[in-house]
Amino acid sequence: MSAMNVILQSNSVHLLTDALAYHPDGEIMMIGPKAVPMPHLDCAVAMRGPAGMRPIFAELIGNGAASFDELRSVIVELLQAGAHNYAPVFEDCRASADFEVLVAGISESTGPCSYMVASHDRYGCAWRVVTLAGVTCLPNELGLHEKIVASLPLDGDADAINPAVHGLRILQLQRAHLIANKGIDGEFCAVGGFAQLTTVTAGSVSSRVIHRWADRVGGKASA
Repeated sequence: MSAMNVILQSNSVHLLTDALAYHPDGEIMMIGPKAVPMPHLDCAVAMRGPAGMRPIFAELIGNGAASFDELRSVIVELLQAGAHNYAPVFEDCRASADFEVLVAGISESTGPCSYMVASHDRYGCAWRVVTLAGVTCLPNELGLHEKIVASLPLDGDADAINPAVHGLRILQLQRAHLIANKGIDGEFCAVGGFAQLTTVTAGSVSSRVIHRWADRVGGKASA
């Protein structure tokens, strides 16, 4: 359950992601970025799902539209085609072939904007563009949600959030939230590697590592 978070502010939008890919028992398979900057579309894209999907979808999305607004109009079609054409790659994942793609950027018509498309119906209808507002955090189960809300500024204003400071707090809470996979004994930490902050403003996409955990490929992350 990788971390994929978005903070939508009046003049910018921020993605906060971790870097772990792991086997169903929690053993770390690889450590690498999950957010892909796309400055030619004034956006960045984050993905959760089979490890093999990221380079495939990054190429499809990056070459599938000429602008942020055009991308929104065609992204469902692009992702459905990719999921169909590369089904053997996705189905080879031992955990699940399901995925989520989150897009954060600057709309030519409405300014800072973020939305998500999922191949499943756990957040509503599958294969629909779901608009995101304010702060969105994945994973975010009930107990974790309460802790995340308590870690943010009390006034509820997204512009009062410091993406590097409060964003790292969110990732630390997600790291401490252990998960269990079906058919596997015990719980394990599924968030780690490094914390990546990707910021999109009008005409600019920047990305940096704001924290590193002492995780290693072949081992297991420790909350």
